[in-house]
Amino acid sequence: AGNPVMQRIPEGMRAMTIKVDATAAVEGWAGSGSVVDVLLIEKDSTTVVAEKVKILSAERRVSPVEGEASPNVPSTVTLLVTQEQCL
Repeated sequence: AGNPVMQRIPEGMRAMTIKVDATAAVEGWAGSGSVVDVLLIEKDSTTVVAEKVKILSAERRVSPVEGEASPNVPSTVTLLVTQEQCL
């Protein structure tokens, strides 16, 4: 059947998986198909790393959380990014 994440990566784009928690994943509502900004939070500053990035999967799920009464909070999300955003 193929890898459902690999099938969603257009030419020239990359998939990057990051660890998240309840805060970063908007309590689980930021799931597959959501568009998010990625922030780097350091001790004394916050930097926008990437804007308007699509989530390809959350905790290995590619189906959106829409319609779920209470989505699970993922520990990882896979993002669709450019090579520059990935670096």
